Amino acid sequence: MTTYESHLFNELLDVNYEIETGNHNSIVKMALITRYSQLVASLEDSMGEGAWKAFVRTGKEMFSAK
Repeated sequence: MTTYESHLFNELLDVNYEIETGNHNSIVKMALITRYSQLVASLEDSMGEGAWKAFVRTGKEMFSAK
């Protein structure tokens, strides 16, 4: 993961946290969801779709209960 991709991923985590835990009105929540989608698209573009999917799959496997 490049420095740029790392920055995008960190922002993605922050936005996801705000979506999940924030007490925001519907307009702000929609803006956060839109930003989340933009960040995912940027990561897919930068990493390539296959690498992004592999990264997500690996993360899910690391944090899943076995």
